[in-house]
Amino acid sequence: MFKLEVANTIRELIAPVFQDVGIELVDLQVKKPRQGWMVEVFADKEQGGISLDECAAINKRIVHILDEEGILGEDYELYVSSPGIDRPLKTEKDFKRVMGREVRFHLKEPVEAKLEYAGEIQAVEDQSVIVKTKGQRLKLNLDNIQKAVQII
Repeated sequence: MFKLEVANTIRELIAPVFQDVGIELVDLQVKKPRQGWMVEVFADKEQGGISLDECAAINKRIVHILDEEGILGEDYELYVSSPGIDRPLKTEKDFKRVMGREVRFHLKEPVEAKLEYAGEIQAVEDQSVIVKTKGQRLKLNLDNIQKAVQII
């Protein structure tokens, strides 16, 4: 199986775990080093602050599912953690969470001849982020954002 297929299959299998405990699956990354698989799961609460005990409990449930389904075989590593305060922002929900804060944006296509902006998020609507930068307000489409991180 290719990494993307494996990631999508795992995401579908473990989604109910997160729904059951009311924790958000922020991101899932699958890597195939020389031997076995490595799966990294990033989870958080809507208001932030997932605990180590919650990560451990989720880890146990995911291991049970992966072992039962056998899609990775017996040779894999699983890590469940918080994405951290400097996590990449991707979805409308992510941007709403940091409303009023400073964010640095790297764009796929230039907006007003620039590929990089930093500014305060003022609104999130219709798959766009409204950002107040030095002297102007910009509307950045989510599909044009290559990377966005909160400035700490």
